[in-house]
Amino acid sequence: MSKAVRSGISLSGIDVAPDMIARAQKNLQKSGLNVAPSQADITALPFQNELFDIVMAGHVLEHLPQPSLALEEVVRVS
Repeated sequence: MSKAVRSGISLSGIDVAPDMIARAQKNLQKSGLNVAPSQADITALPFQNELFDIVMAGHVLEHLPQPSLALEEVVRVS
C-alpha cells in the first residue's frame, strides 16, 4: 500500500472514537504512510460531494442504529 501512496494516491481515514484515531495514527506512523485520520461520524461525513473515487467501511454498518444514513453519506462523497 505504501508504494501506491507514493505514486500519487491520496488516503483519508475517519473514526468516531478518539482512541481508535490514536491507534490508527500510531500504526500509520510505523507503516510510513502519510495519512492523517480524523474523528468524524459516518452518518455526517465532513467531506464535499463526490470527493472520493473509493470509499471503504469495515466493521461499521452492523453497529449503527440506522445504517442507511451511513450508506447515503458514502454514496454522496463517492
